[in-house]
Amino acid sequence: MSATATLISQGARAPVPDLTILELGIAIVCTRRPTSTIEQIAAEIARWFGKDVTATHVEMPLKRLIARGEVADNRGSFGATETGHSRAEESARALVRLVFRDRYFFDVGKLLDVTLVKEDGDHAH
Repeated sequence: MSATATLISQGARAPVPDLTILELGIAIVCTRRPTSTIEQIAAEIARWFGKDVTATHVEMPLKRLIARGEVADNRGSFGATETGHSRAEESARALVRLVFRDRYFFDVGKLLDVTLVKEDGDHAH
């Protein structure tokens, strides 16, 4: 087994999902829209972060998610697996707890963009 495969395997067995923020975002897009192309994933991530994000930026994190069995590749159309959805949901829940638990460290009002929340509400499934 290669060193990369070993690390991916160990990450899959970690007691806490070992996702980067970008991987979490990709998993969320792939859960919401299970037939997303890499370009659509990049566009959604770009919108959320307010940054220029291209397919090249999401290519490696997407490959890691596929290698761990968290995202399925259906000939260039990507969707989260049950495992991927579960791990992303667990990670998102933990992030919310982390941010709101220490309200004095973070300016929660600045973290929440009401227009983004309203806009995403239109796409929720």
